Amino acid sequence: MGRARTDRLGRLGLSAAKIKTLKHLAREITAERLNLDVLAEEDADAAHHTLISLPGIGPWTADVYLLFCLGHGDAWPAG
Repeated sequence: MGRARTDRLGRLGLSAAKIKTLKHLAREITAERLNLDVLAEEDADAAHHTLISLPGIGPWTADVYLLFCLGHGDAWPAG
């Protein structure tokens, strides 16, 4: 993702804000500051806190990730 060109990602339908968030996530994962395997082992509250501390990730996005990607049945996105 870090090498993906912003204009190309925009043509795929991603907003500038989503592109910025995705590139930031890619940098965090590449630099090993964000480990998705470790995140999967955290309890729902800790994982939620980790996710919302990332730029561009709000409570709804964190809850959707916890529910659908990590299988936390008690994480339900409000709204």
